[in-house]
Amino acid sequence: MIGIVKSSHDITNRKLTDEERLKLISDLQDTLSRIITLKGIVSMCAWCKKIRNEKGQWESVDTYIETHSEVKFTHGICFDCMKKVDTEEETKDEK
Repeated sequence: MIGIVKSSHDITNRKLTDEERLKLISDLQDTLSRIITLKGIVSMCAWCKKIRNEKGQWESVDTYIETHSEVKFTHGICFDCMKKVDTEEETKDEK
């Protein structure tokens, strides 16, 4: 007897897995492209926390980081500093 052997494979799961893998790789590459690392030794004033730049000039930490990366800062006030400000205002008012 001579016959034909038929073999079929459902590749749907494998295709989905390959698509997920490619999407993950793309997401990781996108994330890595946005990561910037500051390296080296940075000279910082122990008192005012300014940083000495390559020209030997002192500048604020936020200015230094903005210059050397793609980071942008927004400013606020933390609760500890707010308490200090409130205390200073109360002391001023008492005088």
